[in-house]
Amino acid sequence: MKKSVIQIILMFLASITLWSCASETNAYARLVSEWQGREIVFPEVMTDFLTGDTIDLSDADFTILTYVDSTGCTGCKMKLPIWKEFFSSLDLIVGERDFNAVIVVNAKDNRELTYLIQRDDYPYQVVNDVNDSLQKLNQFPDDIMLRTFLLDRNNHVVAIGNPAYNVGIAELYRAIISGRKTFNKGGTQIITVDDSKKEIGEVRLGEVLTVNYSLENESMDTVFVRDVISSCHCTEAIISDSVIPPNDTLPIQIKFHEDSITGIFRRNVYIYYHGFENPTVLEVSGSVIN
Repeated sequence: MKKSVIQIILMFLASITLWSCASETNAYARLVSEWQGREIVFPEVMTDFLTGDTIDLSDADFTILTYVDSTGCTGCKMKLPIWKEFFSSLDLIVGERDFNAVIVVNAKDNRELTYLIQRDDYPYQVVNDVNDSLQKLNQFPDDIMLRTFLLDRNNHVVAIGNPAYNVGIAELYRAIISGRKTFNKGGTQIITVDDSKKEIGEVRLGEVLTVNYSLENESMDTVFVRDVISSCHCTEAIISDSVIPPNDTLPIQIKFHEDSITGIFRRNVYIYYHGFENPTVLEVSGSVIN
């Protein structure tokens, strides 16, 4: 039986340790279910710790937010080298989808925080929330694994878990941001495409080339396609139905036909669904030659 996004997250979290009692598993399930779809409330103004620049989270499709409290070893909790490597891997796969990366720390020692960022040459946004405003506004869980969130454009929680601590969570975040996994607000409906980006090589000017994709409904509920939009008139998406039954697939054909411009191309098709915030993004790339 296919699993919901919440169940997938729970499996990844369970892999952190080799043992887990039923009460701990149930506690995780309650927390993940509680936070899935919730809106994260941010302070009116957040500034980057080193640059002083105001942080704007409204310009990206996704935001990866992690909160670090003031107890214990700040550097151990932040894990900046691992985050740096993870974000670099995302830069290679996200395509036209953009993401923000923000670590909010309630640090008491500015000199230590400066040292950590400069030592690890960490290029992404870090906020020192000296008043702990973010935590007061949201009351995050105590477990450090559940203090990192993947948010959509409206700051709703799409997934929960810390990629710096768990490779399964890291892969889930990559799949969602790249468009290989798309799901509704409640996390109960998932559409998956194994290969969302296809390189078709050289295409002669005027030639029509067809590329096949398959969308899989990994849930127990029917998913309805709301709209299909191409980024260019030279790219046409053809679907046989607008309904994807539970645990079933929907084939999609993308026809590429360029009759006027030669050179390297990259074209996208966006599949929108009822009840989903984000579309599935299918990409076709190659080179048009005479």
